[in-house]
Amino acid sequence: MPPLTRWSIKLALVHLVAGWLLGALLMANRAWGWSAGLWRWVDVHIALALFGWTFLLVVGVAYWMLPTFGGRTNRGREKAAWTSVVATNVGVVAAVLGVVWAGLWGWIAVLCWAVAIVAFGLHAWPRVKAFGER
Repeated sequence: MPPLTRWSIKLALVHLVAGWLLGALLMANRAWGWSAGLWRWVDVHIALALFGWTFLLVVGVAYWMLPTFGGRTNRGREKAAWTSVVATNVGVVAAVLGVVWAGLWGWIAVLCWAVAIVAFGLHAWPRVKAFGER
């Protein structure tokens, strides 16, 4: 398994656990009404679940499992895949900072996720070919 896949899946699992814990806290808050201010963290929960867990898992598994062409070790644009992993994590951190401090952090998070999606597309697109095509 390539190092990018290992790191991506490990980070995805960290985001999954953090998302579960935050989701459990939000649901407990809904049941017992500890603080109305906790609902600000719903966006972070969504960021952890959607980008931190799902997208990082997809990036890691796709980097490993998409077919290789040319040589059996040619996985495409590795720097673009790493850029996708790093930008996704920076985006999740920016989403957390957007809740803690007001400002442009939410836009920075969205920009990071857009960079992550485009970078992963640049990496994966050359590896997607029609069945039987070389």
